[in-house]
Amino acid sequence: MTRQEKINFVASSSNHSADIITAMVEANGEGYLDRLYMIECAKSDDQSFELQYQ
Repeated sequence: MTRQEKINFVASSSNHSADIITAMVEANGEGYLDRLYMIECAKSDDQSFELQYQ
C-alpha cells in the first residue's frame, strides 16, 4: 500500500480530510502514519466483528 493510499484510508475511516492527515504525518514523522493506519485497521476490524454478532 502506498503512502497516499494509507493517508486516504485513515482519512475516510477517521472523518478527517486527507490534507489534515498529511499535515499531521508531516508534523510527526512517517512512523505516525503507520500508527494511525494500524489504529484505523483495528477499529474497522472491531466494527466488522460487532456487526457479525448483532
